[in-house]
Amino acid sequence: MEQALVLAQKSIDCDPLDARAHAEMGLVQLYRGCLDESITAYEKARKINPNDADILADLGDAIAYNGNPEEAVHMIREAMRRNPFYPDRYLWHLGGAYYALRQYEDTIKTMRKMSNADQTHRLLAASYAQINDLQHARMHAELLLKVQPNFDPNEWANKQPERDEAEKEHLKEGLVKV
Repeated sequence: MEQALVLAQKSIDCDPLDARAHAEMGLVQLYRGCLDESITAYEKARKINPNDADILADLGDAIAYNGNPEEAVHMIREAMRRNPFYPDRYLWHLGGAYYALRQYEDTIKTMRKMSNADQTHRLLAASYAQINDLQHARMHAELLLKVQPNFDPNEWANKQPERDEAEKEHLKEGLVKV
């Protein structure tokens, strides 16, 4: 993460008007746990290029982790409107925001739209468990372990850059119900 921080800063130093450089700084800061700095960097990127749907979707993700998943849903949906050929990560961000809102059916519907199903099993298992559909929850837990045999719900939840520790517990809660 420290090397990523240095490289993101070098990119900004090379071209302070490169929106993507600021967006990369936002991503690095997010996963360093520096949520305020992350949002500041994403906002700078959005100010430089307000029409970049990728930046808007990633800002939405950071805002969800910062405790405002409802605003995140609106931002990510706007990014999808701007880029109708959006990548799976928009759906992942949206599904995560819905999960934080406890809208598990919406999380499930969103994850099912992703083209790479291997990436969906964590949130699908947790969401199905939260609505007490343990048959589907177990199925996705098994599929997850086929893709990631060493998956640990505690480790995964603890890596999430949630501002609120209760949200990390919420992520674990769904996965350990399986």
